[in-house]
Amino acid sequence: MMRKIGAVAGVIFTGLSLWGCGGSDIDNKAQAAASSNTVMEVLKDGSIVETITEDFTADYYNEDDLRSMILSEVAEYNRDSEKDISVDKFENKDGIITVAIKYPSAEAYTDYNSSQFDSRRLFVGTVKEAYDEGHSLDVTLTSADNDEESIGKEDLLGMGENHILISEVPFRVETFGKILYFDDNVVSLGKNEAAMQTDENGESLGKYYIVFK
Repeated sequence: MMRKIGAVAGVIFTGLSLWGCGGSDIDNKAQAAASSNTVMEVLKDGSIVETITEDFTADYYNEDDLRSMILSEVAEYNRDSEKDISVDKFENKDGIITVAIKYPSAEAYTDYNSSQFDSRRLFVGTVKEAYDEGHSLDVTLTSADNDEESIGKEDLLGMGENHILISEVPFRVETFGKILYFDDNVVSLGKNEAAMQTDENGESLGKYYIVFK
């Protein structure tokens, strides 16, 4: 399945980041990461809600065309899928477009957004499930509560029933459980919220790991 909403956002949206993080205790890197215009909410039932917010004030943008494009591509995907994805929100408020798409699973997100030349793989499940599916867990993760505490592969495998998010795409994430550990390219924004940093061009720094209850 060809990548859909990611491509739509890249071509039509301006890329202006609108999500401020606030708080004087967050450094510049955290502010840059937190300004991501894409937020992924991980729900307890395994579903994922992706919300993209962008400036949409330029005269040459056509809101109706964008809405029709997204709805058409979602409908096309759903014709061949066992579980539907849905457009839960399409709103233009004062020139700011917000689009929210709900996926029944991380696998559905991966299938919908990836193409042959652009992998956007997302995994959400338990640590044990990640290991059983062959995901590399040979990583060093830092505690969300103490940046001087870290764990490696063996410690991680001992946390089999805790949840883990592994992403090839950077975004801001909200989890249903408390965040416990994350890798060096992730910045904590709160108990259940984190942001994935990018390079100077806004591109991914590799795989991102977040462990949560």
